[in-house]
Amino acid sequence: MALDALPPAVVDWLRWRYRRTQIDRPNSASWYKALTQDLQRRIELAGPRPTGTDYSEHKFASAPRTWAVSETGTTSSSRRELPDTPRAPKIVRGKGYTRPGRPRTQPADENEFDDLMRVYRQNTAVLEQIMSAARGEAKQLAVLRTLRDYLARPADVEACKRWLELVEAVQVR
Repeated sequence: MALDALPPAVVDWLRWRYRRTQIDRPNSASWYKALTQDLQRRIELAGPRPTGTDYSEHKFASAPRTWAVSETGTTSSSRRELPDTPRAPKIVRGKGYTRPGRPRTQPADENEFDDLMRVYRQNTAVLEQIMSAARGEAKQLAVLRTLRDYLARPADVEACKRWLELVEAVQVR
């Protein structure tokens, strides 16, 4: 049987069936079934092969539609036509963040230690319960630094948020 005599849909199906059963995953039984059973059924369902270019003779009401590029402004919703979305800004990390993860608590130098002790003396009543809950010098230094940052910039949202989280954590216990 010549391929030119078969309907185009059947020829296309036959090519794909051959590729799947003989090239991709060799399966002689499936290829034999396709040739002996499925091929005849598909030919009957497809009908005769269209001849010529006059589509009015066949079951088609009009010529097949083809896609064409419009010269006017496009109104389609293709994502290719949209401008590229800008990249998100790089994350700016605060002091002490040189690598991913939590920053290490840095020991206080002499000047900073004096400043932190001044903050502690001025806010002893507030810090009493918090400092007793913070175990270890590094955690106590972190508490004092958080309060110092909040007192220095009370309008700073991040400093306020860090201080409130710390106070809530102590009150929950």
